[in-house]
Amino acid sequence: MPLTYSQQCPKVSVAGRHHSSVMRALDLIVDHHGEVWQAPFNGLRDAIGCDALDDEFIPYAIRNLGFIRLQQTEHGVVVALRPSAANPVTFASAIFLLSDLHSQRVILSCLSDSWSHRLCRDNADARVRLLREMDQLDDRGEENFLRERLSLDRVPCNSSLSELLARWEAGQRGFDENELATVLHTVLRDRFALVSAHADGETLIIEDWGYGEGSFGATWIGICKGLQFENQPDYRYGRAAAVAYREVVKSGQPGFDHVDAITSNAGHGKKRIRYHRLILPLRRPHGQSWLLSTSLLDSGVDLRKTAAHQM
Repeated sequence: MPLTYSQQCPKVSVAGRHHSSVMRALDLIVDHHGEVWQAPFNGLRDAIGCDALDDEFIPYAIRNLGFIRLQQTEHGVVVALRPSAANPVTFASAIFLLSDLHSQRVILSCLSDSWSHRLCRDNADARVRLLREMDQLDDRGEENFLRERLSLDRVPCNSSLSELLARWEAGQRGFDENELATVLHTVLRDRFALVSAHADGETLIIEDWGYGEGSFGATWIGICKGLQFENQPDYRYGRAAAVAYREVVKSGQPGFDHVDAITSNAGHGKKRIRYHRLILPLRRPHGQSWLLSTSLLDSGVDLRKTAAHQM
């Protein structure tokens, strides 16, 4: 059986922390649905109807099917792929897996006309290179991430967003711990993201994430604290969404947007989501820079009929 998205993080991260023997034996293939299969790959062979042995099957899966293999070796993690054949969901899942491994040297083995091998100093460097490869894919039939910045007077009246904004203004841009808990769990009904921003204005770290309607699954939410904001189930979506958060960090002012996005949650296909989003800068003790975001689903948001900005 494959490791679905809800399973793949604990299989890698928890095993890495508590069962080092699993880490030493790391050998994974990410398929075209973003599902992760562990060696030996008998289940994957059965799923696609291929009875070839590993020395034939693995090159076939990479070359013809666009799968990505991550294998631990004595020299570091080797990531083998054919970029032109892999799809964004496969890329995103592989990038997430890299993010969850302890930092180490990574070798990207990419197949084009022939194999080329690129040495990356660490996981972060490898993720950047994989993102570049992903961005070169010719799959731009439509913009996946559309955003329209609006003035605060467009925040829907008598909504959780308007109540949050009113409380934030009354609290002089911040909340004490008791009031923050009330806001997150009562006003926003656990539909929120709480993010800290590093001094560089670019690095965003997840401090807390709510279980509210439309949020990600419990498994990811259970392990997300301390992750970079981009490391969401759809890495591409997280990277695009982060742009608006950085704008709020830079300006120090709230941001209110309409968002119309197509997400690719690994193993669950594509889904269109449309919502209002409010991002507030929070005054915190000791000069910390935090952001509180909440959203309100609204199928009436349709930015595919109007001019909009990519996130």
